[in-house]
Amino acid sequence: MYFETAPKTRKADLFDFDYEYRHLTEMLKSGDARCIVIYGLRRTGKTSLMHVVVNENNFKYVWIDGRSFDSRTEFFAELIKELKSRKLLPLESFELKGLKLGLEQSLHEMLKNAKGLIIIVDEAQYLSPLKLDRFFAYVYDNFDIKVVFSGSEIGVLNRFIGKENPKAPLFGRAIAEIKTRRLSKNESMEFLLNGGKQAGLGIDEQEADKVINALDGTIGWLTLYGWYRKNHAWSAALKKSIEKGKAMAKEEFDNFLLTRKARKKYSMIMKILGGRELSWSELKSLLSKELGYLISDKQLSMYLAHLEDYCFIEKVAEKYKIADPLTDALFY
Repeated sequence: MYFETAPKTRKADLFDFDYEYRHLTEMLKSGDARCIVIYGLRRTGKTSLMHVVVNENNFKYVWIDGRSFDSRTEFFAELIKELKSRKLLPLESFELKGLKLGLEQSLHEMLKNAKGLIIIVDEAQYLSPLKLDRFFAYVYDNFDIKVVFSGSEIGVLNRFIGKENPKAPLFGRAIAEIKTRRLSKNESMEFLLNGGKQAGLGIDEQEADKVINALDGTIGWLTLYGWYRKNHAWSAALKKSIEKGKAMAKEEFDNFLLTRKARKKYSMIMKILGGRELSWSELKSLLSKELGYLISDKQLSMYLAHLEDYCFIEKVAEKYKIADPLTDALFY
């Protein structure tokens, strides 16, 4: 069902991802792609895509949520636990003298027997502070294992995989890429109409058009609307979707601000961008006016780069805008 909010696990429930499904499946079956990165804005279907591909093809895999760890030790312990619980390796792989070798070295010993294994790391950018890129470079170089990283904070993920840093451990490895996307207006319309039919709801084009105007083509928000729509009239369902979405977006932005010294400036930039698209020079002028002094080019570029890295804003045709419609709705 399209309108279920949990990550999809069946291809029949994965709307309009045929190209991405085929591409990821082929790369996981091929011997060429040892490391795959799935990029995309928040709520554009990355997690569902990965779940569906590995389940439909019965791949041998472990799944790690990158948001779950505060230390390397926690990460290695969880990966060992997952390997054990899913019984993906021969029993002798676990007889490691009570793990006296240490967690990381013990894991290396286990992975020698993990031929054909896929390690999936969802929201991999959260591993960046733990310096696990060296571990994954070692896995890439020494084992018959594929690694799939996904992330919605694209700039941070790029730094983790060393995309443009020759000194990074993963730099220079062949890394394949897949990008998820927003749905077009026609695709969004098809999603809502077909999802409505599946759920036995009378969603017509007029209703769908109003929903798309509010939620854009972000499949996660359209799915949330469909989930509420099963128990509410369309106007109440849309209102609930917007309220819930704005709360989620606010939490994400608040978490971003927690580690920033220039919280006020980041918030000002988002407020200035709320509901509109602006050039770099327009942003500089308006932000300087708000601050009461002329902000430097270097400072503004740094703030914009950070907001882009975390996918709160995007640049399209030399104009900056807030990337997500419900994040945008927080600021105007």
